[in-house]
Amino acid sequence: MAPGDGSWILSVAGRWFYGNLSISRPLWPRPSFDFQNRTIRLTCLQKPTVFEYKDGGRGGLDESVGYANDLMLIARRHLNFTDVLVPSDGFGNKDRNGKWDGMIGVLQRKEADISPLDFTPSYDRSEVVEFGYPIGEDIILILSKAPVKITRPFLLLQIFSLQVWACIIGSALVLGVTLEILVKIESTVNHKSSLKTLFMKQVENSLKIFVYQGSDYWPTGVAGRLASVCGFLVALVVCSLYTGSITAFFAIPFRSKPIDSVDDLLRSSVRLAIRSKTNTYSTMVLDENGILYKGRDRVSLFSGTEISTWEFFRIIADGTFALVDVYSSAVGSANSFEKRNEKCKFYIGKEAVRTDADVFAFMKNSPVFYQFDNIMQWLRYFGIIEHTKKRYYSAACEVKDSSDVIKPMSVIQVQGSFYILGIGLLVGFFIFLVEIMWSKVL
Repeated sequence: MAPGDGSWILSVAGRWFYGNLSISRPLWPRPSFDFQNRTIRLTCLQKPTVFEYKDGGRGGLDESVGYANDLMLIARRHLNFTDVLVPSDGFGNKDRNGKWDGMIGVLQRKEADISPLDFTPSYDRSEVVEFGYPIGEDIILILSKAPVKITRPFLLLQIFSLQVWACIIGSALVLGVTLEILVKIESTVNHKSSLKTLFMKQVENSLKIFVYQGSDYWPTGVAGRLASVCGFLVALVVCSLYTGSITAFFAIPFRSKPIDSVDDLLRSSVRLAIRSKTNTYSTMVLDENGILYKGRDRVSLFSGTEISTWEFFRIIADGTFALVDVYSSAVGSANSFEKRNEKCKFYIGKEAVRTDADVFAFMKNSPVFYQFDNIMQWLRYFGIIEHTKKRYYSAACEVKDSSDVIKPMSVIQVQGSFYILGIGLLVGFFIFLVEIMWSKVL
């Protein structure tokens, strides 16, 4: 049996009798969830929003902050243990001799029982430590300069594309020339054609609602009026589209194009900032099949210490570099330089570069592995972990507006208006020719 103080006591669970085993209780007792104030050593490092200790870790969990620290406080309340922090300077890397440094090395040397940080499991690490149940997912994202609003002095001209404006101006010229020709011809032809039946008269009266008839230079024949009405209808549709687009253009602010994906990053002139001792660099930059391999010439390597300073994030804020890193490191560090109720300095790409699992690391054959892992499973099952994360990853600066930009309307979007005008002109010319021929017959 396991009384909870780290020791094990032999107890009678069954006996052999004439070659048969008689079981009186379970052979494998349930692990104790009461450590009876046993000391649990936690190896950790300074990582914003995840785990930040004070006074060299002497204050323990009570004087530390971060969502992983909050999870450890919940576990301590249920397991009843005393915590001792063992600070380290990194997650852990293996040298040429096969020795590990950082928190992995601390666990390998059995100087700590657990490391409550957001580890990414790998085969090399699993050979020397044990990984628990995933506590969540940590995406690799692109952190870049926050897009800025663009001042467009010629906004009213940018609602339509240049092709649409060319079509509008060309259609106006064609309509003007057509009406002028109709007016000139009508002045030399007998307008009292028998085609002007009662039906045609009603059509003309109806068209007067749309077209002003008082001008001496306006066509008076059916064909001219039909062409005029089609031109007026096109103008009405175009003006409606233009007015509606003005509302949309002012409703959604214009911004410089943000970096939302790897394709956006590779097309831009921004350099890539990546931590040297991460899987991101080894698997996505150095590997020929890596998603960032094409941009390897623009990669600059930084250490974990540098990316926590304003000197580093200043070159992100001015658009010189874009940071490719896990969400917890990138956003957690960047939020410390954002100010509440002020404009954001940094922008988080909408598309994740990759998604990794977050796990806690344990000493090999740790006697407390099952208890901590069981609690983390329940915390994730009930959504406590995600709820705890939201408290630390909420944006401190002003919430960014939508970065979607309305594009100018193309010819395809307004082509229906020009079809109407073209059909009206063709029908007008046909009717006008019929009128002329009919008048000659009479």
